[in-house]
Amino acid sequence: MGLGEKPRGIISYYGYGFLCPDWYKSPSFYYLQYPNLKRESVKKLIKDRQLSEASPQIRFPLYLYTRQTGTWFSSFAGDDEEGFLSNYSLLNLPDQIDYPPSFLAHSLRDEDVPFRESIELSKLIRDSSLYTPSVEGHDFDRQVDSRETVILLNKTIEFLDKNI
Repeated sequence: MGLGEKPRGIISYYGYGFLCPDWYKSPSFYYLQYPNLKRESVKKLIKDRQLSEASPQIRFPLYLYTRQTGTWFSSFAGDDEEGFLSNYSLLNLPDQIDYPPSFLAHSLRDEDVPFRESIELSKLIRDSSLYTPSVEGHDFDRQVDSRETVILLNKTIEFLDKNI
């Protein structure tokens, strides 16, 4: 199933691209600082809740557990790592790809996804701009009224105005 018309632009926050090997398959040093969750607790959470409709506060323990145990990637890719990466890793983009203009935003101090992911993505996509706030946290735009979030949203709107 194709996408149809080529998008006029892409906005990517937080740097997921599966460009840098294995960070997503190893236990995260950052998340190991949280209290360790037990497999039984996570199984109970899944059994007791509709996770697709649950709030982030309810879903976070599942993410935490998979990042602590290095099972985050396999939790959605299953046993077909090669197939998943073949379909979804941006490493498979051809050189000098004719990609639409792209706005990338990734915190220099992201404790979850390596900043290097966005650096590599900005190298792959010729017509890209990378906004790099030096803010703690992966989801650096969580506080809606922060100076950094206002700057990010203004830059995003500028990108949209220019490309859409």
